[in-house]
Amino acid sequence: KFWPKKLNKSGVRKWVIQNINGGVIDDSYANFTLKRKDSKIILDKIDSKIVFSGLNLKYNKSLPKISNISGIGMFSKKDMKISLSKGDIFGTNISDADITIDDFKSEKLSLKIVGNSEGKSSERNISNSYDSDLSKNIKKYFNGDSKNSFNAVISLKNKSAFKNSYI
Repeated sequence: KFWPKKLNKSGVRKWVIQNINGGVIDDSYANFTLKRKDSKIILDKIDSKIVFSGLNLKYNKSLPKISNISGIGMFSKKDMKISLSKGDIFGTNISDADITIDDFKSEKLSLKIVGNSEGKSSERNISNSYDSDLSKNIKKYFNGDSKNSFNAVISLKNKSAFKNSYI
């Protein structure tokens, strides 16, 4: 359970433990460079990759659980890209999805999610999966077979709220 000290202090480790469970880390690596600056050792560069399968994600109470997620996560000091090959949400299969943060230090820090989904979607699947304001607003749009492309941008600068998001 190795965690870089800075990530632990920023709450990333706690968030991962509370919101991601199950699955397997199939492969991972990290290359990093440390430098001495004013008698302190600082992280100069990091390049890491993690290959995972079978993970379950519950991002927060407003969003539905995504299960059986497989993909590759790539992280640097500047950015992050997670490419999902598969996942399940509302009885629908997610494929070819990318989740990115282009610049961790951006004034307009945002999470971008682009991908495809296909499968059975219905009001029953949504209501049984979770209960939230989002669920109440989207139930009426999901019924029957679906094949979709999606593109969402969620602001991370302040508390995430759909009123600050583009979907």
